[in-house]
Amino acid sequence: LTTLGPAARSRRQISRDVAALFVSAGVLVAFGFLEANGYPLAFLSFPLIIGVALVLGPRGAAAGSLLIVLAATVGSAQGHGPFQSADFEVLIVLLVAFSGSLTATSLLLASVSEEANSAEESLRLAERRHRQEPVPLESVVESISDA
Repeated sequence: LTTLGPAARSRRQISRDVAALFVSAGVLVAFGFLEANGYPLAFLSFPLIIGVALVLGPRGAAAGSLLIVLAATVGSAQGHGPFQSADFEVLIVLLVAFSGSLTATSLLLASVSEEANSAEESLRLAERRHRQEPVPLESVVESISDA
């Protein structure tokens, strides 16, 4: 959401900007900048990465997940974020569980969404072709005589 007006920006550019905002917010959550009275808010990364997955598909979901998991890892290594723990083994288990569930969720949703979009586009093309093809007169006469 830059200085260009909405008419000058394509839908793809706006989608990328929205996805960038979602990833940025997810990184802030995972790094630990957003906490409420000491309660970790890492789960807030999930709706954000789901939005990225729906907007940008599998590539965007993978890149967004990587950035959020990287932020969570760096934050935890520096003693910040929702996964800070005195015990190193617990920290590793929490990070692996978070990264696995975040990445699996985003990639599965992105692939299902992309498949649905592809099927919808194929249906649209088939409908367009069907409307453009002339219907033979014999089949119209046969269908009327059968009725």
